[in-house]
Amino acid sequence: MFRNTDTENDASDTVVLGLLSASHLGDVLCTTTIPRQLNVELRKQVFVVDHSSTRLVFANNPYVAGFVTQYPNQLKRYLRGGNGHVIQRLQQGLGVCVSTRPKPEIYLSDEEYAWAKEQKQYWPKGKPVCLLSTRLLSDKERLGDIDWETIGYNWADLCTIIQPVITKPEQYVREVASVSLGENIEEKTGWGSEAVYSKAYVYENLTTRQYIALFSVVDYFCGGTSGGANVAAAFNVPSLIIVWDDLNKTISFPSKAQSLSPGTFLYPQHQFFFCDQIKKGMIDVPRLKTAIMKTINNIQVNDRFVVFPPSRRQSSYILNCYCKFFNYM
Repeated sequence: MFRNTDTENDASDTVVLGLLSASHLGDVLCTTTIPRQLNVELRKQVFVVDHSSTRLVFANNPYVAGFVTQYPNQLKRYLRGGNGHVIQRLQQGLGVCVSTRPKPEIYLSDEEYAWAKEQKQYWPKGKPVCLLSTRLLSDKERLGDIDWETIGYNWADLCTIIQPVITKPEQYVREVASVSLGENIEEKTGWGSEAVYSKAYVYENLTTRQYIALFSVVDYFCGGTSGGANVAAAFNVPSLIIVWDDLNKTISFPSKAQSLSPGTFLYPQHQFFFCDQIKKGMIDVPRLKTAIMKTINNIQVNDRFVVFPPSRRQSSYILNCYCKFFNYM
C-alpha cells in the first residue's frame, strides 16, 4: 500500500492505496474513508491503484490525487487484529481516527444526483421508497433460496419498491471486474437470472454509478450481504440485511470475526434478518413484518456503537481538535 510501509516513521508525502482484497463493490467501498483521513489527519497526498472498480468508487473524491498503474500490496495486510468492522480495523491499522459508526464515503457529481432526483419523479407519490437488491455473488451459495417475492410483498404494504437488476454478467466484469474472478465470472459464480419482485419498478443494467446514485433518493434498503449494503451505509439509508443462520448466530458488535470474514462487513446501524426464516415455504411473516417496522422506524441498538481508544498517533490529533473525525458526516 505505502511506498514506505513503516507508517509511524514514514516521511514520504505520497501514499498509494491498493485494493482491500478482491475488487468487488463492497470491498472497494470499505477503503473509501482512507484517502480523506490520510490527507487531512496525516497530510498525505493519496493516489489509488488504477482499476475499473476503484475508478468508479473513488470518482469525484476530492482527496484522491489520481490513479496509478503501480500495484501495491493489498490493504488487507494493514487490517489490525481485534474487533470491529473492516473499516474500523483499517483505521486502527493505519493509525487514523476510528469511526464509532463505520460507513463508506461516496461523492456523487451534480449530474449523477440530478439524474437520481429525476428518476424519483417517475415513482408514485405519497409513499416512501425501498430499494430492493437481490443480486448476490460472494454469498450466493448461502443466500440462494430466499423468498424475495414475499419480502417484496411485505415491504410493498408500506413502500414503493424499486429494483435495479443486473441481467448480464458482462457489464459487471467490465465495471467491477474481480481480481479473483476475472473473465470467468459466469463460470465461477453460476451467474443466473436475478430474482425480480413482480410489482417492483425495475431498472435493468444501470451503470454502477447510476445504481449508487439511486441510494441518494430512496428511504430504505433491503438486500443481502452485498455491495448494496455498503452503499446504503454510505448514504445513511435505514436497511434490512438478509443474513444466513450460522452468521446470525455469531453476529456481534464490534465484530470479533477473523479478518475479512463475512461478519466484519456487517454495519452496526443496520437491521438483520436470517434467511432460515425467509426461505420458500418457511417464512415467518410476523417476524419479517417486525424487522421491516424496525427498519422503517430506524430503531438502533445503541450498544452496537463502540468508541475505540485512540492510538498514540491519534492522541496528538485529538488534542488538535481532530476528534471530529470519530463521527464524520
